[in-house]
Amino acid sequence: MIHDFENVLVASGISKFFPGAVALDKVDFTLRKGEVHALLGENGAGKSTLIKCMTGAYRRDGGGLTLDGGDIDPNDTLAAQRLGIGTVYQEVNLLPNLSVAENLFLGRQPRRFGMVDIRTMNRQARELLAQYGLTIDVTAQLDRFSVAVQQVIAIARAVDLSGKVLILDEPTASLDTQEVAMLFGIIRNLKERGLGIVFITHFLEQVYEISDRITVLRNGRLVGTRDTEKPIRLLSGGNQQKAILARWLATNPDFLILDEPTRGIDVGAHAEIIRLIEDLCAKGMSLVVISSELEELVAYSSRVIVLRDREHIAELSGNSITASGIVDAIAAAEKNTEDA
Repeated sequence: MIHDFENVLVASGISKFFPGAVALDKVDFTLRKGEVHALLGENGAGKSTLIKCMTGAYRRDGGGLTLDGGDIDPNDTLAAQRLGIGTVYQEVNLLPNLSVAENLFLGRQPRRFGMVDIRTMNRQARELLAQYGLTIDVTAQLDRFSVAVQQVIAIARAVDLSGKVLILDEPTASLDTQEVAMLFGIIRNLKERGLGIVFITHFLEQVYEISDRITVLRNGRLVGTRDTEKPIRLLSGGNQQKAILARWLATNPDFLILDEPTRGIDVGAHAEIIRLIEDLCAKGMSLVVISSELEELVAYSSRVIVLRDREHIAELSGNSITASGIVDAIAAAEKNTEDA
């Protein structure tokens, strides 16, 4: 098993602009050798744009890329392949009317006396697919096989061409349970061989089953990167809160309710969650925060509603939102109750 988890691919401060839109805003992403790194976010979060910037399909407008510690700047996907970065998409990007062997070695067929050496090509195709547990007729047309088998063939080609980084964009979207299990077996084998694998999906249960780390994007910005969340019950209180927040933010909500989000967590996690609340507010999200921490309410609230015995007793806004103002409202309600 590969235990050297040094970074193989590093994207630093990647930005991409389209007319009237910021697709990526200084996004950081790291991929280690021998890991599966899940990239999550709703449609439009920036996942595909980030992948295209890393593979040369898009020219990035800011930031840098390194591969094995050296700066790279691929100007198209072929350049990225030559550097060691391969991509397999949900829709298999192969030629269905060609044979399996022809697809595997398209553009790099073995030759003899200036002609394509079909016998050698077929033998090498069988040997290559045997590494993935496939024993199929490599002379048959690709479209004779299931989507799952075509995915494996696409992966085998990408790894054989590249061999350092494999990006899988929604590879399980069209697969059944048994086919997903077969694909995951292959992914684990590639991980053991030291390949860095980026796994893009909307299926969270698959993320927990196969990935080592998770990065979440939202509206072209980095929400965070976390180790995959061992069971949440085994995490610290602060990391539990951050994991739950990341899960809900991945759904791209317009309105979020947080009930005592900083209770029972350490100082560092407390400050991080406060910063996240302030950042979400600044970006236009509506939040209702239920908290007994008066100082933090003062720090980020636009309005504070004070309740007592299930009744609305006061509402503060603007300069009236102070810790003493909240305490005075509570005290006044208590006095009114006593007088009654």
